[in-house]
Amino acid sequence: MKNYDERQADWAKRGQEKEEEEQKRAVKVGETRGKATGDIKKTDDVRIRIDNVETLRFRPSVDLKKGDSIKVTIEKI
Repeated sequence: MKNYDERQADWAKRGQEKEEEEQKRAVKVGETRGKATGDIKKTDDVRIRIDNVETLRFRPSVDLKKGDSIKVTIEKI
């Protein structure tokens, strides 16, 4: 029986392999750029609304200040 650390390593490896496989199949659909209209903390939920697509949510990895430029890329996976 594997110990906890070995199971965690196996799980991480499978997750990485799955992500790599998705990246191989990903097709860039488009991208857009804009500016932040207000301060956004990395603890805030950011929502993106696109016609005919469910609302997308994420938390930014860094704080954004009003006026910071951002780019959103959409890929089909």
